[in-house]
This record gives sequence, C-alpha cells and structure tokens, in this order.
Amino acid sequence: MKRCHLLLALFLLFPLRLVADEEEDALLRLTDDVAENEAHYQDCALVLSSTYWVADWVFAKADANDLVGSLRIISQISIIQKDQHFRSRDTGTSLTLGGVDISDNVDVFDGRIHQSFRKNTGIEIGTGHILRSESWGGMEEHSPVLTNLSRPHMLLLEMGAPNVPLSIYMQGAKAVLAYPNPGYFPKGKELRLSDLGSAEFQGLDCRRILIEVLSGNGRPSHRRDVWLAVDRNFIPVRKVAYTYRISKVIPGSESIVDEWQEIRPGVWFPVKAHTIAYDSDAIKRQGKQVPRWEKEYSVDSISLEPLTTAETFTKLDFPLGTEVERIE
Repeated sequence: MKRCHLLLALFLLFPLRLVADEEEDALLRLTDDVAENEAHYQDCALVLSSTYWVADWVFAKADANDLVGSLRIISQISIIQKDQHFRSRDTGTSLTLGGVDISDNVDVFDGRIHQSFRKNTGIEIGTGHILRSESWGGMEEHSPVLTNLSRPHMLLLEMGAPNVPLSIYMQGAKAVLAYPNPGYFPKGKELRLSDLGSAEFQGLDCRRILIEVLSGNGRPSHRRDVWLAVDRNFIPVRKVAYTYRISKVIPGSESIVDEWQEIRPGVWFPVKAHTIAYDSDAIKRQGKQVPRWEKEYSVDSISLEPLTTAETFTKLDFPLGTEVERIE
C-alpha cells in the first residue's frame, strides 16, 4: 500500500515538475534573447540629458531642516564605450534650499586603469557667492561602475538596480555579484524571476517579467514588473515597482519609454523616457498615488559607431593643482 501511495505522489508531482522545467526553459530562452540584443549596443557614443524635480507640494513643505534634499537636478551625461573601455562625463546642477550645487564628474577606463576627476562647487542663491569649491582626482587598477544610463535595456532600471546588463540581472544574485563592480547590491539578498507571459503596452507586443528581491530570510521585500518590448530589441518599455512594506498592490513608482528611434535597421533606442515616484505615506495611509518626484530622460545623440583616438580611453587631463590619489 505504501508503495502505491508513493507511486501516486510521484505521478501527481511529475506534471508540476514538468511545468516548472518548461517555465525555467522559457526564462533561459528569454534571457538569451535579451543578451543577444544587448550586443547591438556594446559600442556606442551617447549624449543624454536628465531632469529631476520634486512635486510642488514637497517644495512647499521643505524648510531649513531639509537643506540636503535636492529640489531640482539638471544633468547632462556623455558616454563613449568600445571594446569594454569607456569614457564618461556627468555634469549636473542641483537646486537645494541651501543654494546651487554644480558637479563635474569624469571617468576614463582603458580596461585596466581607471582614472577619475570630481569637482563640486556650492553657490549661494541671490548673491552668487561661492560657498565651497573642491576637486580631486584618482587613478587605480580597478574596474569602475558603469552607469546603467549607458545600457538601453537598463534605462528604466537606472535607480534601484545594480549596474549590470539586464541579461545578468535576470540570471540572479550570483551572476550580479560575479559581474565586475556591479555597484551596490547587498550580500545576502536574492533575486527571484518569473515569466508572466505575453502582454501589450503602447501597441507593442511584450514579454512581462517579475523580478522580486528576497531578504536574507527568503521573504520578498521588493518587486519590479517589467514589460520587454519584443520588436524593440527586448528593451523594457515599462516598469512598475512595489515596496512590500508599503503596499503589494499599489506601485511606488512607474517608468515608461515615451519615444523610440530606429538607429539602424531593426535596432531601436529609447530616446525619451520618464519615471514618476509616489509618496509612500499617501500609499500606505490613504491607498492613493500622490506624485512626489519625477525624472525625465532625453537622448540628445546616439551612435553605434563611436569615433575614438588612441587617447580616448587612456588620457585624462587633470586641472592644474588637482590632487590625484594613486591607489596601487
């Protein structure tokens, strides 16, 4: 009798195992499709602008105790990458209640040596008085973090995700941590990926995936639903994010591609996108989405054939007097 019960249990479990294997195979094929399309963008020259601002009601509530919070940030980012080498520059102007902060960040990486330059200047509103001005440089044999803004498949996941290709992210925490300098991704966290099947968004056929972040005890704490646009090289066209301690049903933010450009036959690039983040207190206490801040992205130029010289990834001219730290 026990043998019969065992055989029956195995018989009932077999279809479940078969379904699980089929779902895993489908995710692997989807990950391969993403990786194959990511290869189109490995070499590129990109210039994009971003604008971040808080909602009017947040601005109105800000006071002298909120000096560190940025109320508006305007940035321009230029990136050249080729053969795993890159050069990037990020200039930004940030408005706070304490004044205006101007930043200039340059990174150059030749595949072995990372050179960097940072400059920050604080200006008092009204008088134009310089409150502070500091700059420094660095040079080390180290693989630096490359912003997700350089990866069209990660544009909508720029904030809150590790700085890795989407195909790496889809493979889970071990693949992320094995990637050269993925940025911040806490050890002990795990990723769980699910294929939610076919969907449609903005008239585009999509594959919808769910990415959950699991804490050390195995419980999910965050979730991102991502729509991969099949005919746009599997680049995400939409992402909604949830923080479970706030709400499992009301998204805390939403990111959408607003405009595409076909930069080569069959190769598309998201040239306009935006993210809206909602106030967590309003979600938790009122069950309402009240916009707290927004960020817009706009691509000024994009080329998959970057023009480079022998010095593009090797030379960084530090301004006279800059203290450069050399790390062995």
